[in-house]
Amino acid sequence: MNTSDVVRKELRGEVVFTQVSAFGERRLVQTNLVVNNAYRQLAYLLGYTSLACVNRMRFGTSGTAPAMGDLNVVPVPAVGFLVTTNTFPSATSVKFTASWGPAESSPASFQEVGLFSSDGILVARVVFSPMMKSVGWTWTIEWTLAYV
Repeated sequence: MNTSDVVRKELRGEVVFTQVSAFGERRLVQTNLVVNNAYRQLAYLLGYTSLACVNRMRFGTSGTAPAMGDLNVVPVPAVGFLVTTNTFPSATSVKFTASWGPAESSPASFQEVGLFSSDGILVARVVFSPMMKSVGWTWTIEWTLAYV
């Protein structure tokens, strides 16, 4: 087993979607795939050869199961978020959090979301049952990457 196999085996992720309306309703969805380009970004950051950092989430419309070689999500115009906070729940994990406020909506039926670096490299991707963002609902996405 070489070093890259060990790194790939141990990096795991989890995505938690919280949807809240004025009535306090919630729905949680959890799953994740860390794709090949995530490991390239880690190497760049460790070697300080790139100033790109993981700081964006983008929704898409493809329900195709994620694959290790994925490079993007099927884009929806003007639907992307900067990560609002980065926290470190443990010495071996980082959590990226983004929110989509109650005044905003989209006519698209979303089935995927991707975690991206500032230079547009897809780090992780998740697919889920179709969801639409309606006015009055706040969506919060918490994406944790951790070595286990």
